[in-house]
Amino acid sequence: MYKTEIQILKMLANGINYFTGERCESDSILNDVNISRTLFNVCEILQSSKKKTSKKNGDDFVFYDSILTDFPYENRYISLTELLRKIGILHPLGQKPRFNFVADLLMSAGMLENVVDNSGSQKKMATAAAADFGIRNLEKVSINGYPYSLVGYNEQGQRYVLEALKEACQCKGFPL
Repeated sequence: MYKTEIQILKMLANGINYFTGERCESDSILNDVNISRTLFNVCEILQSSKKKTSKKNGDDFVFYDSILTDFPYENRYISLTELLRKIGILHPLGQKPRFNFVADLLMSAGMLENVVDNSGSQKKMATAAAADFGIRNLEKVSINGYPYSLVGYNEQGQRYVLEALKEACQCKGFPL
């Protein structure tokens, strides 16, 4: 996260034209000591922010309305992982919410519940009420021929997740 942005800022802070890779003219604004220091400080802030956010649970996700309007809704059932990947592609900073954050959000809304399967492991599955919102349990077969189940989200379910995520981010006071 921010790797490209930090690289660009460091080039500018060193007085290097990002587009050409050449050193800027001596009278360029990028050769001003105050500008250079400011750019290096921003790099440090981004790097320390990167360290802090990697330790959080993902509830620091910033939702943008453009995600809701530009989302490529599928006319088929997709997994939550695929849905979150698409959010990350649309997000201006490439940020995506953490899987567990969204799953917990859906659990608190009564769409998912913890279920113990035949092997004794616990997993999240769609509730009966979730079917009315386009969220349901799907039975699949792996490429090795092993059956497994996952929660799928059709177009209505995808919209539900995005709306719930938007609302959760608004409640936390994050900008849209």
